[in-house]
Amino acid sequence: MVREKYHINGLKYSYSKYKPVRVANFYKVSFNELLKYTNANFGKAVADDLHNKAVKSLSSLPYRYTAYPECRFLPTTTRMYRTISVKNFAAILYRIKPTRIEVLSIYNKHIAPSRIRKMRSIKI
Repeated sequence: MVREKYHINGLKYSYSKYKPVRVANFYKVSFNELLKYTNANFGKAVADDLHNKAVKSLSSLPYRYTAYPECRFLPTTTRMYRTISVKNFAAILYRIKPTRIEVLSIYNKHIAPSRIRKMRSIKI
């Protein structure tokens, strides 16, 4: 018998909303590049804060994937492309599939919308 709710860090979650998360290799590469850029331009403290917030938001993603807004540059009727705002200059793009969540990329928010649209073709 499956329990209806369970607790993580004092928050209630439902088993029916859980989906496994898959991370693309492109995300790992772009995350390292963004950390290097942040460290060089803003300092180590901001880079560490970016890293901590990204890891924290990805750890809660299997249960809270519908809590984040749809990506405004990739509108769909099913709202499958969503973004997580990590800092005021960075965002994580992920795709909701019927059986899993696919984390595609982390990017600087100041890039052109055409580059964000190209991220749709990233394979897992």
